[in-house]
Amino acid sequence: VTAHRMTKLLGGVEANFLRISLATMLLAVWAHGFGQGITGDAFLLFLLSGCIGFGIGDTALYQALPLLGSRLSILLVHCFAAPFAALTEWLWIGTTLTAAQIGWSLVILAGVSAALAPGTHRKIAPRSLAIGTAYGLLAAFGQGFGAVLSRKAFLVARAAGENIDGLTAAYQRILAGWVVAAIF
Repeated sequence: VTAHRMTKLLGGVEANFLRISLATMLLAVWAHGFGQGITGDAFLLFLLSGCIGFGIGDTALYQALPLLGSRLSILLVHCFAAPFAALTEWLWIGTTLTAAQIGWSLVILAGVSAALAPGTHRKIAPRSLAIGTAYGLLAAFGQGFGAVLSRKAFLVARAAGENIDGLTAAYQRILAGWVVAAIF
Protein backbone atom coordinates (compact mmCIF):
# COMPACT_ATOMS: atom_id res chain seq x y z
CA VAL A 1 0.00 0.00 0.00
CA THR A 2 2.84 2.37 0.86
CA ALA A 3 4.61 1.54 -2.39
CA HIS A 4 1.39 2.19 -4.34
CA ARG A 5 0.99 5.58 -2.68
CA MET A 6 4.63 6.42 -3.39
CA THR A 7 4.19 5.57 -7.07
CA LYS A 8 1.13 7.83 -7.25
CA LEU A 9 3.10 10.73 -5.74
CA LEU A 10 6.49 10.28 -7.41
CA GLY A 11 6.02 7.88 -10.31
CA GLY A 12 7.07 4.23 -10.47
CA VAL A 13 10.68 4.73 -11.54
CA GLU A 14 11.44 7.36 -8.90
CA ALA A 15 9.64 5.52 -6.09
CA ASN A 16 11.48 2.29 -6.88
CA PHE A 17 14.84 4.08 -7.00
CA LEU A 18 14.30 5.77 -3.62
CA ARG A 19 13.17 2.51 -2.02
CA ILE A 20 16.06 0.49 -3.42
CA SER A 21 18.56 3.23 -2.49
CA LEU A 22 17.46 3.17 1.15
CA ALA A 23 17.54 -0.63 1.25
CA THR A 24 21.00 -0.68 -0.35
CA MET A 25 22.37 1.72 2.27
CA LEU A 26 20.95 -0.29 5.17
CA LEU A 27 22.14 -3.60 3.78
CA ALA A 28 25.60 -2.09 3.12
CA VAL A 29 25.93 -1.24 6.80
CA TRP A 30 25.23 -4.85 7.69
CA ALA A 31 27.28 -6.51 4.95
CA HIS A 32 30.41 -4.41 5.44
CA GLY A 33 30.09 -4.16 9.22
CA PHE A 34 29.07 -7.69 10.18
CA GLY A 35 28.80 -9.78 7.02
CA GLN A 36 31.06 -10.74 4.13
CA GLY A 37 30.76 -7.51 2.08
CA ILE A 38 31.31 -8.10 -1.63
CA THR A 39 33.43 -11.23 -1.40
CA GLY A 40 32.84 -14.86 -2.26
CA ASP A 41 32.75 -17.27 -5.18
CA ALA A 42 29.02 -16.66 -5.66
CA PHE A 43 29.27 -12.85 -5.82
CA LEU A 44 28.73 -12.64 -9.60
CA LEU A 45 25.70 -14.96 -9.43
CA PHE A 46 24.22 -12.84 -6.64
CA LEU A 47 24.78 -9.74 -8.78
CA LEU A 48 23.04 -11.37 -11.75
CA SER A 49 20.20 -12.46 -9.48
CA GLY A 50 19.80 -8.89 -8.24
CA CYS A 51 19.94 -7.47 -11.73
CA ILE A 52 17.03 -9.67 -12.78
CA GLY A 53 15.06 -9.84 -9.51
CA PHE A 54 15.53 -6.39 -7.96
CA GLY A 55 16.42 -4.56 -11.14
CA ILE A 56 14.02 -5.82 -13.78
CA GLY A 57 11.44 -7.43 -11.48
CA ASP A 58 11.01 -4.53 -9.07
CA THR A 59 11.15 -1.91 -11.81
CA ALA A 60 8.30 -3.72 -13.58
CA LEU A 61 6.38 -4.08 -10.29
CA TYR A 62 6.63 -0.34 -9.66
CA GLN A 63 5.19 0.26 -13.13
CA ALA A 64 2.29 -2.13 -12.45
CA LEU A 65 1.39 -0.56 -9.09
CA PRO A 66 -0.15 2.70 -10.37
CA LEU A 67 -2.01 0.82 -13.11
CA LEU A 68 -3.45 -2.08 -11.09
CA GLY A 69 -3.24 -0.94 -7.49
CA SER A 70 -1.27 -2.55 -4.70
CA ARG A 71 -3.44 -5.58 -3.98
CA LEU A 72 -3.84 -6.75 -7.56
CA SER A 73 -0.19 -6.06 -8.44
CA ILE A 74 1.14 -7.99 -5.46
CA LEU A 75 -1.32 -10.84 -6.02
CA LEU A 76 -0.25 -11.12 -9.64
CA VAL A 77 3.49 -10.93 -8.97
CA HIS A 78 3.65 -13.28 -6.02
CA CYS A 79 1.33 -15.89 -7.48
CA PHE A 80 3.08 -16.05 -10.85
CA ALA A 81 6.66 -15.80 -9.52
CA ALA A 82 6.38 -19.31 -8.07
CA PRO A 83 5.52 -21.08 -11.37
CA PHE A 84 8.25 -19.14 -13.19
CA ALA A 85 10.72 -20.18 -10.49
CA ALA A 86 9.52 -23.79 -10.51
CA LEU A 87 9.87 -24.04 -14.28
CA THR A 88 13.34 -22.46 -14.19
CA GLU A 89 14.51 -24.73 -11.37
CA TRP A 90 13.17 -27.79 -13.17
CA LEU A 91 14.93 -26.88 -16.43
CA TRP A 92 18.21 -25.72 -14.87
CA ILE A 93 18.72 -27.41 -11.50
CA GLY A 94 16.49 -30.45 -11.95
CA THR A 95 14.10 -29.75 -9.06
CA THR A 96 10.81 -31.54 -9.60
CA LEU A 97 7.33 -30.99 -8.17
CA THR A 98 4.83 -33.66 -7.18
CA ALA A 99 1.53 -33.99 -9.01
CA ALA A 100 -0.25 -32.59 -5.93
CA GLN A 101 2.02 -29.53 -5.84
CA ILE A 102 1.40 -28.88 -9.53
CA GLY A 103 -2.37 -29.41 -9.11
CA TRP A 104 -2.71 -27.03 -6.18
CA SER A 105 -0.55 -24.47 -7.97
CA LEU A 106 -2.95 -24.60 -10.93
CA VAL A 107 -5.89 -24.07 -8.54
CA ILE A 108 -4.18 -20.96 -7.15
CA LEU A 109 -3.40 -19.64 -10.63
CA ALA A 110 -7.01 -20.19 -11.68
CA GLY A 111 -8.09 -18.07 -8.71
CA VAL A 112 -5.64 -15.34 -9.67
CA SER A 113 -6.92 -15.44 -13.25
CA ALA A 114 -10.48 -15.04 -11.97
CA ALA A 115 -9.39 -12.05 -9.89
CA LEU A 116 -7.76 -10.48 -12.94
CA ALA A 117 -10.77 -11.06 -15.20
CA PRO A 118 -12.48 -7.80 -16.14
CA GLY A 119 -15.70 -7.19 -14.30
CA THR A 120 -17.97 -4.51 -12.95
CA HIS A 121 -16.40 -4.72 -9.50
CA ARG A 122 -13.21 -3.10 -10.71
CA LYS A 123 -12.74 0.32 -12.25
CA ILE A 124 -9.55 -0.32 -14.21
CA ALA A 125 -9.55 0.69 -17.85
CA PRO A 126 -8.94 -2.29 -20.18
CA ARG A 127 -5.73 -0.71 -21.54
CA SER A 128 -4.39 -0.12 -18.00
CA LEU A 129 -5.36 -3.65 -17.03
CA ALA A 130 -3.50 -5.12 -20.03
CA ILE A 131 -0.36 -2.99 -19.57
CA GLY A 132 -0.38 -3.45 -15.79
CA THR A 133 -0.78 -7.22 -16.18
CA ALA A 134 2.14 -7.32 -18.64
CA TYR A 135 4.30 -5.38 -16.17
CA GLY A 136 3.11 -7.68 -13.38
CA LEU A 137 4.04 -10.80 -15.33
CA LEU A 138 7.46 -9.33 -16.14
CA ALA A 139 7.88 -8.56 -12.45
CA ALA A 140 6.86 -12.12 -11.57
CA PHE A 141 9.37 -13.53 -14.03
CA GLY A 142 12.09 -11.27 -12.58
CA GLN A 143 11.22 -12.31 -9.02
CA GLY A 144 11.05 -16.01 -9.86
CA PHE A 145 14.18 -16.18 -11.99
CA GLY A 146 16.09 -13.95 -9.56
CA ALA A 147 15.16 -16.30 -6.71
CA VAL A 148 16.42 -19.33 -8.64
CA LEU A 149 19.69 -17.54 -9.38
CA SER A 150 20.02 -16.80 -5.64
CA ARG A 151 19.42 -20.45 -4.83
CA LYS A 152 22.11 -21.42 -7.34
CA ALA A 153 24.46 -18.81 -5.85
CA PHE A 154 23.98 -20.28 -2.36
CA LEU A 155 24.79 -23.73 -3.79
CA VAL A 156 27.99 -22.33 -5.36
CA ALA A 157 28.95 -20.66 -2.07
CA ARG A 158 28.32 -23.86 -0.11
CA ALA A 159 30.39 -25.90 -2.60
CA ALA A 160 33.24 -23.40 -2.11
CA GLY A 161 33.02 -23.83 1.67
CA GLU A 162 31.60 -20.34 2.18
CA ASN A 163 28.77 -19.65 4.60
CA ILE A 164 27.22 -16.42 3.34
CA ASP A 165 24.48 -14.96 5.51
CA GLY A 166 21.13 -13.89 4.06
CA LEU A 167 21.61 -10.15 4.59
CA THR A 168 24.99 -10.17 2.86
CA ALA A 169 23.48 -12.12 -0.04
CA ALA A 170 20.63 -9.58 -0.19
CA TYR A 171 23.19 -6.77 -0.25
CA GLN A 172 25.16 -8.39 -3.06
CA ARG A 173 21.92 -8.85 -5.00
CA ILE A 174 20.60 -5.36 -4.39
CA LEU A 175 23.81 -3.73 -5.63
CA ALA A 176 23.03 -4.78 -9.21
CA GLY A 177 19.34 -3.98 -8.72
CA TRP A 178 20.29 -0.48 -7.61
CA VAL A 179 22.37 0.02 -10.76
CA VAL A 180 19.45 -1.10 -12.97
CA ALA A 181 17.05 1.18 -11.06
CA ALA A 182 19.52 4.07 -11.40
CA ILE A 183 19.73 3.51 -15.16
CA PHE A 184 15.92 3.65 -15.43
